[in-house]
Parts: sequence; structure tokens; C-alpha cells
Amino acid sequence: YECEKYDAKIEKLYSLNISQVLATGIYFMIVSTFLINTVVQAALLLLGSIFVEIGKLTPEVLLAFMLYQGQLQEYTLNLFQSYSSLIKSSGAGDRVFAILDRHPPPPATGNALVKSSDRVTSTNEILTGQDIIFTDVTFSYPTRKESLA
Repeated sequence: YECEKYDAKIEKLYSLNISQVLATGIYFMIVSTFLINTVVQAALLLLGSIFVEIGKLTPEVLLAFMLYQGQLQEYTLNLFQSYSSLIKSSGAGDRVFAILDRHPPPPATGNALVKSSDRVTSTNEILTGQDIIFTDVTFSYPTRKESLA
């Protein structure tokens, strides 16, 4: 049962990772490559050429602006990627701290004798039931079928 649960969680994580990779690939293909690099550069070149034609800008200044703008675009993209990685890391950190902060369950009974029913009556008498006796009980892990007694 535990192996099946673990396998299901691994499969879910795998499918989520595949979805994330596909979404990231589509985002970078459309937004980063096409919109930012192509459309912005074309719009700046168009607007800059209009300014050069009417004499408000020289070709050298337009070229320098285009080169600096490309660098600024790259650094801004890296900043956004770092921010998204930071958000993912903080979510993972929250989960780790939640696991570290949890309180362990009370200790198991260990070798102590387990009683089936201890009840207090209306006269404050403790009624003790029969002891629990395990006979012919076996245990095995799902991946190791040999039985432990």
C-alpha cells in the first residue's frame, strides 16, 4: 500500500514537472523570444527611425540606445527569473520548516502491556479488561515478501 502511495506521489510530481517545463518553454518561446526581443526591438527601431528622419535623434544615438536597451532587457529578464526562483524556494522552505516544527506523536507502547479497556465507573473504580494477546501474527514489507514474526 505504501509503495503504491509513493509511486502515485512520484507520478504526480513528474507530471507537474513536465507541465512546468512545457509552460516555461512556451513562455520563453512566445514572451521572451518573440514579444520582448522581436516586437520591442522592432518598435524601438521604427520609432527611432522616425526620430532620425525628423532630426530629433542621430543614428549613432539610436544605435547606442538599442544596444543598451538589449542589455537592460537581458538583466530585467534575469531579475524576473531570479524572483520566480525565490518564490519557489520560499515555498519549499515553508514546507521544510513546517516539517521541522511539527510535534512528534506520543511514544508508542513499546514492550508495555496493552489493555483492551480501562474504564472508570461512576464510583471511581477502574475496571480493567482482558489483555490483548497476539497469536499467529506476521508482518512483511510490500517489497520484501519474506515474513517477519
